Amino acid sequence: LTRELLIKRITLYNIITDVLYTIVTIGCAYWLHNVWALVWGYLASSIFKLIGSFIIAPYKPRFDFDWIKMKGLWSFGKWILISGVFLTLFRHGDDLFVGKLLGVTALGYYAMAYKLGNLITTELVDAVRKVLFPAFAALQNDLLRLRKSFLISYQMTVAVGFLFSLGLALLSPEFILFALGEKWTPIIPTLRVLAIWGGFQMLSTTMVPLFRAVGKPDWWAKVQIFKVIILAILIYPFSIYWNIMGTSIAVLIAAILEVPIGLNFAQRVLHCAWRDILMPLWMPGISSIIVGVLYLLTYPVLSLSPLAHLLVFGSGIVIFYGLVLMIMDTQTKVGYWSNLKKMLVK
Repeated sequence: LTRELLIKRITLYNIITDVLYTIVTIGCAYWLHNVWALVWGYLASSIFKLIGSFIIAPYKPRFDFDWIKMKGLWSFGKWILISGVFLTLFRHGDDLFVGKLLGVTALGYYAMAYKLGNLITTELVDAVRKVLFPAFAALQNDLLRLRKSFLISYQMTVAVGFLFSLGLALLSPEFILFALGEKWTPIIPTLRVLAIWGGFQMLSTTMVPLFRAVGKPDWWAKVQIFKVIILAILIYPFSIYWNIMGTSIAVLIAAILEVPIGLNFAQRVLHCAWRDILMPLWMPGISSIIVGVLYLLTYPVLSLSPLAHLLVFGSGIVIFYGLVLMIMDTQTKVGYWSNLKKMLVK
């Protein structure tokens, strides 16, 4: 279904199974009053998804061993496997390290900051990648269209990534006070760092499906290996000196260093100028700086409750970020708004 871009059917499937999971989990929580409600909820979710998958795409698997096909699949799939292994190490290795070195309390704080810093980007990244991979694969033999599609997608995800990082980094104190309460305020500095990291995650959104679509999954696997090595080198000294804040900085540095490597591979695939690759970065960057300075100058003037602060300044950040980006786009003719209109119309 993903390959055929039948996204509506997949979306309905995800919504229905998620609703059923929520109903079962809340019902079990009301009945059991313990953590087993989550366990039964996850089990029910897996059953719902299994049954639902046969309903939305009827398919009866059968055993048919074919060495030639298996060899071809393995030559491609092994790099997907390696990427997954090292991505898992990057995402969860720091949790294991923090729990072992800094203790359970620090792990709780760090896990919450990590989840919040990565929540929106994870959902966006997964959704975008599922669409871009079959789209890029269909264009793999048409370099001009593939290049244009990649650069437009990259441009949009960079703009969203910078906006998310900016908003969460600036509004972390009010968000934590409103959503979690005062006892969670120690995670604010860590959340701000991980918010920036979440934005950098968006930069790789279009690279992964590009490499896989053109038959270069090994390139992204190499990027993941490099990122894990950097994290392994930095995590111990940074965590010793700066606690979970240091752990988050190590994660951020590893994520930043992967970007130029990934962009270099993308430039080689697309045979385009570095100017085309770097152009989408500077306008959202300048917009973020301008809006960030305006926020720092204005927020001390208004004394608002956490919820009111989130509503007023959250909407203000989005509006002014969009305005600054639009003004620069008008002057430079980069095409942010024209590309956005095309995507919305389609």
